[in-house]
Amino acid sequence: MTRSDLPQFRLLAKNSAIDYSGHALRQMLKRGISLDLVEKILKSESNQLIETQSPSTTPGKEHDDERALISDPTFEDAIIIVLVILFHPIPEIRVITVERVMDHKWEKHINENPWLVRKV
Repeated sequence: MTRSDLPQFRLLAKNSAIDYSGHALRQMLKRGISLDLVEKILKSESNQLIETQSPSTTPGKEHDDERALISDPTFEDAIIIVLVILFHPIPEIRVITVERVMDHKWEKHINENPWLVRKV
């Protein structure tokens, strides 16, 4: 996924083509993050692609699909949504997890795109 894919991605969200992993739902409940907030961020015209993650074979962090991290600097509740785009059987957004922005992990670059940069 690249920034140029965001309009098509937002269209999927606006068409309610969003699915949540069990892990995402558990983490959202644990972290006090609502489905409504996640869906508003996914549909927002100001959301940003923070980073992408290639498929991984790292033990304990294995995943087959490219992941995208989405956030929106205009929302007071700063969260990051980790997701994949699935194409079969129909195109949809699959939310893998949702986390709050933690200052020890992320630098905020207000007025830049992306507005969050992972600390090294």
